[in-house]
Amino acid sequence: MQNVIEISNVSVYFENVCALSDISLQVKEKDFLGIIGPNGGGKSTLLKVILGLLNPSAGEVRILGLPPGKAGGKLAYVPQFSKFNRQFPINVRDVALMGCLPRKSGFFHHYSSEDVQVAREVMQQLDIYELRDRQIGQLSGGQMQRVLIARALALKPEIILLDEPTASLDSRSKSQIYAILKELNKAITIVMVSHDMGVISSHIKSLACLNTSLHYHGEPELSSEVLGQTYGCPVELIAHGIPHRVVGEHLED
Repeated sequence: MQNVIEISNVSVYFENVCALSDISLQVKEKDFLGIIGPNGGGKSTLLKVILGLLNPSAGEVRILGLPPGKAGGKLAYVPQFSKFNRQFPINVRDVALMGCLPRKSGFFHHYSSEDVQVAREVMQQLDIYELRDRQIGQLSGGQMQRVLIARALALKPEIILLDEPTASLDSRSKSQIYAILKELNKAITIVMVSHDMGVISSHIKSLACLNTSLHYHGEPELSSEVLGQTYGCPVELIAHGIPHRVVGEHLED
């Protein structure tokens, strides 16, 4: 399969602070890539570079062979639901329709009958159609995350980027979101940032471990050595509440 995302020797500096150092990464068509790493390790910065919201200090990025920001509707983004203003007076249907907005539209945009049909189909696909008239502040975390995924799908993308899609969700909602992503992955390439190491290793196809530098990119098999390099200290990997690998205790200096 062809590479749909190609990142070559990318570095990002904020003044004298290095956020990303010489990152090279290839994502193949219909891959499900998980990106893990500590807070401040550059995961969000990397997403911004892929989205074209941040220009790298060095290196090159190509999305479907095009520069970031030029891929049009082929690339969609799903933020954390907790970072979405849930007090905004908008209902589920209108959020889903936002995915149909052209990149350059006026303040008052008239949705076509095709737009309305697309929004209806993605809401039905994600089992939120019965919630279409509900104000978003009345939704559970899992429901809100599905609404944000619906907005992304309405764009009809080939690639979806997700930032911590299961953060702050209960175990049942997490399972529902991962089931949705697994189904979507049959047709769409997925790149997901997550701290949920145990669960992510059970659902993804490939894994990138990022802490300013890229420490691993390959099969989702986490070793103590990889985790130690990425997090800079021993880490215990837990999935479904059961330790799968236990790394040695921290040593005092």
